[in-house]
Amino acid sequence: ELVDFMAGQLTRSEDIRFTNTALKALMDYTWPGNLRELQNVITRALRKSNGANIKRHDLVFSQIPNIDVTQSLPVDQTKTQTAPQTERDWILAKLVEHGWRRASAAEDLGMSTRTLFNKIKKYQLDL
Repeated sequence: ELVDFMAGQLTRSEDIRFTNTALKALMDYTWPGNLRELQNVITRALRKSNGANIKRHDLVFSQIPNIDVTQSLPVDQTKTQTAPQTERDWILAKLVEHGWRRASAAEDLGMSTRTLFNKIKKYQLDL
C-alpha cells in the first residue's frame, strides 16, 4: 500500500500499478535508506517504465537483488558477472555502458544530469 501511495503522490495519479514480481523485489529488500531510498527507487521506476504498470526490470537499482539472473547462469559465469556493489561502481558501469554520454547515463540511472555531474566529481570519475 505504501508503494502505491508513493507512486500516486509522485505522479498525481492512481493509475500506476506494480506487478507482483516488482512488489516482491521491493519487499525482499532491507531498505537501509528507509523511506527516502524507497521514494528514489519508485521515482526511477516511474521514469523508466513505459506505462502504468511497473515491472521488476523497471526497478534498476544497484542494491536490489536480481534473483533470476544468477539462478539462470552456469556456476562459472556467476563469478565473472558481478553486479555493482557501491553507488560509485553503479554510476561507472552506466557511464561505460552509455559510452560516457552523461545525459543518457543520467536518464538510465533515473537522476538529473546535474546530479550525475556532481556524483562524477564526488567519486572522481572524470576521463
